[in-house]
Amino acid sequence: MGQGVLEINDCGLRVFSNTNEVLESPGIAVIEHNKIHIGTSAQMRARSHPTQVNNQFWRRLSLESLKSENQRCRHHADLVYCHLQEIAEHCDLPDEIVLAVPGNFTHEQLALLLGVIKVSDINIVGIVDAATACLGNLAPAGIQLHIDLQLHQTLVTKIAVDKQATVKTVETVADAGLHNFQESWARVFTDAFIMQCRFDPLHSAESEQQLYDLMPQWTDRAMRHGEVLAELDDRTAKISLRQLQDATTPLLSRIRAMIENLEESQSVSFISHRWADIPGGIQLAQRVHLLSRDSIAHAINHRWKELRSDSSTLKLINSVTALPLARSRCM
Repeated sequence: MGQGVLEINDCGLRVFSNTNEVLESPGIAVIEHNKIHIGTSAQMRARSHPTQVNNQFWRRLSLESLKSENQRCRHHADLVYCHLQEIAEHCDLPDEIVLAVPGNFTHEQLALLLGVIKVSDINIVGIVDAATACLGNLAPAGIQLHIDLQLHQTLVTKIAVDKQATVKTVETVADAGLHNFQESWARVFTDAFIMQCRFDPLHSAESEQQLYDLMPQWTDRAMRHGEVLAELDDRTAKISLRQLQDATTPLLSRIRAMIENLEESQSVSFISHRWADIPGGIQLAQRVHLLSRDSIAHAINHRWKELRSDSSTLKLINSVTALPLARSRCM
């Protein structure tokens, strides 16, 4: 299938063939005695099997032992391997792949990831910091920020753009990830059903799973219409966009504080497409550029020769050439 990209983000690992997205798989595992569900299949079971869920294995990638009776799950690295193999089994992988990684991976985690990949079915020919690749493709000269949403935290990367786009610092806002936003929204929807219908969606694992399955649709409708009539188990509750925004104000305030601490007078905050699904997400900063869903694939495709390597020992690239005609379209 030629060349492609594997983006590592535990909200959803994504595979691109050239610039076409062919698969997205969330970093969630449900570990049973003789079987490991991972990715989308695990997400669909997570609320029904809460004691068997692990959604930390990408963030905590290591050889730290896990208490599990499943022999395929000795540590977090085993789950990472299972996830990569699951991805390989569910799509036709490109023959050559550049790996786009988040800037908060430690050297040890990156080395471990590359070791896992070597024994997988994925052929990696380059590895690049995802934020650097995106901004080198788009950002004007100066100090710019890249804001990405992970499952358990927000990642803020400060990048200097001139002839090169180069990482300066990487900061995380802990407990401010997609999972935390979802938990806040779930409380809003649950309280609404209890108050308006005398129905608690959390009374059973089945209805709780349905709540989390439907919540992205409900949130999207609220963002488009200002409110949503959420329907669950023949009950209907009305929730306003303001209620969802108020529930996550503490999360967004901490993220904005980090941005304000890192930005300079003319900095632009380039935010990943994931923020478009968060109420208030595209108002994170005064000068915001919302990246397209396929921005990382286009960025890597434009500089494939720069990133591809024939060496068996790959090194992380966190400084790339900045396109001379790059312009920002700020919101």
